[in-house]
Amino acid sequence: MSQSDALRSSLSRLRSPISDQEELVDALSIPLELLGLVATTVQQERAKTMVRFVSEYQFALVEYVIPHWEDRMRESGQLHLLKAFFLPPNSNIKPKSTGFDGLVPLHCILSSHTALIRRPISQFAIDTLEELCKVHTFADIFDYLFSVIQGNHREMQIDGLWADYLSSLFSIPGRLMNATSDGKLKLPDNLETRKFLENLCRHFYKLLTSTSFNPREDDHCESLAIFLGRLFSEGCFPTTPAYTTLLSFWSIVLPLLCQDLKNSFLDVKSERPSFSPILSHLPTTQKIGIVHSLLAGLNLAHPVNIGVEEVGTDATVQVRSVVKREASILQTILGQLFPSSYGNSNKEIPLEGTNDTWSLVSSLFDKALTEGRSRVIVCWAATSQNPVIAFGSLLARATEIWTDEDRIKHSTLSQHRAATCLLLTTVSNLRVEPSSPYSGKFSAILNSLSRNATFINAVGFYIGHLDASIRRCGLLSRVSQAESFILGTGTEPGREETGQGR
Repeated sequence: MSQSDALRSSLSRLRSPISDQEELVDALSIPLELLGLVATTVQQERAKTMVRFVSEYQFALVEYVIPHWEDRMRESGQLHLLKAFFLPPNSNIKPKSTGFDGLVPLHCILSSHTALIRRPISQFAIDTLEELCKVHTFADIFDYLFSVIQGNHREMQIDGLWADYLSSLFSIPGRLMNATSDGKLKLPDNLETRKFLENLCRHFYKLLTSTSFNPREDDHCESLAIFLGRLFSEGCFPTTPAYTTLLSFWSIVLPLLCQDLKNSFLDVKSERPSFSPILSHLPTTQKIGIVHSLLAGLNLAHPVNIGVEEVGTDATVQVRSVVKREASILQTILGQLFPSSYGNSNKEIPLEGTNDTWSLVSSLFDKALTEGRSRVIVCWAATSQNPVIAFGSLLARATEIWTDEDRIKHSTLSQHRAATCLLLTTVSNLRVEPSSPYSGKFSAILNSLSRNATFINAVGFYIGHLDASIRRCGLLSRVSQAESFILGTGTEPGREETGQGR
């Protein structure tokens, strides 16, 4: 009898009524050996033949065997025979010298996520899933699929396996919560929805900082974009800073990143987590939501005045260090706000920063700005390789927001202050010493602001506002306009461009 025939015969026995435990043990032992789930190695030809039987055995066990024999197998200490079909004892899916002996265990692990959440869900299924998710994290599965299987088995549909795995993975908390709602089954803490998703976020960051992920491989980025999209659908990217009550991807990832940067674990130029190429594979709505959540997740709490949520316009050394720290985090995650080639179609846009980064961030200025975030964004722009384009674009966008008449009429005071902070902070960075190589171009930008008719009219709207605090925003900007005129033309306000008096 061939191995395939023996497996079919054993599978038929498991689907039929089993009279005693001895018969069950015999029916389980034969396929375990034939499938290679307890053997040390399985050669390539045999592995490809055995793989198609793995899921059939798992579904048969879940439906016909486990509901009737779980308790007896547990009492007799033979539950490991059942578990071996879902979590093989030799489940090190890293390849040996042949590169093929992990193929059957891998398929076993992938299909286990689907089989164990099928009804009827048992305590055995819950316990095995807990161990499975702990031993073989999503980062491990990605590593093996895209670095080993893809290299040795190009004929396999890796994308399909990955999509099916993610679909089953994200179904686990909901399915188990429903199954344990009556209290008869116990749900481990690690499989509770919030804890489960938090662990996935940690494993995602671990994967980004490992050598398994290559940001220049489109299939790597696209696969992780699918994962981020699933996290987005689960509500892991809130846009409010109340992270003490909301599950947030960034509240988990940012502390890990800060610690690695503090320990010099990451080289910002070569080994930083590459989010930008992953985001490029997501729909626009999800990209905007993820970046918005990132801005909301920045730690801008006052370093000295405990309890103050935002650093605001405080100019102390401690606050400036906070602003620089958060700006470096944005650059580490998203790359440069403006790469050197931004606006130059003759140059290739580098991977670590694209036009898309500026488009995403600038689209959020209407709803995501605070005074602290405005300062961080300007500090981020200051590190750009092309500061002329960076500050020119930033000033144009800030002016557009600040001069919008509807916004002037209907914005809250905090929104007015945030927009004014963005505008004035950008202008202050354009005021450089005459010896600076950017002095001439910066002066031209300041000169254009001082003569901007829309800006001048908006100053009038602000100054005529009934609220004194909003009028102050207009007065501060008027002073800034006058100073910009002086620095941009070398003349005093009220004089012509030639410098002659009236």
